[in-house]
Amino acid sequence: MSSSGRAAQVTVRLSDVAPDGRARRVTYGVLNLAHRSGDGAPEPLEPGRIYRVRIPLNGAAQVFPAGHRVCLSLSTSYWPLVWPAPSPARLSVHEAGSSLTLPVRPAAAPDDVLLAPFGRPGRDVRVETRTILTSDGTDFHVDATLDGYEDGRRVFSRTWNESVPRVNV
Repeated sequence: MSSSGRAAQVTVRLSDVAPDGRARRVTYGVLNLAHRSGDGAPEPLEPGRIYRVRIPLNGAAQVFPAGHRVCLSLSTSYWPLVWPAPSPARLSVHEAGSSLTLPVRPAAAPDDVLLAPFGRPGRDVRVETRTILTSDGTDFHVDATLDGYEDGRRVFSRTWNESVPRVNV
């Protein structure tokens, strides 16, 4: 993959496409290409240089029925789930050496377990959040509040007003 800019990200979406053309997203993955070698030392891209990248997808359990197709989509943004890069970039995918690897799982694995329900039996537990995220060319700005309630009574509250440097993002 190569980029026209020094900062870019790639979003990969895997979808199940029914014979009638309806598509349903199964999973997705996002990679800020400055973090292509890991999160410890992000590095800007060299425009035009070809990089080999690995983009893990979120875990999912999906059976693709007979007659359905698998669709792999790539984009440079995924608003509002992913904050956009500071400036537009064009990505090029170089097909040589590219691959998609999907795991195959037996129909009934012996380690299948049932998950316990969230919360406390007989109690009304909820969390409310409000978040405003903005940015400029150098920083992200977060204004957020989190309130926790139990049986209709607020039992926890926290507010954040922070700025975080945009380092290769």
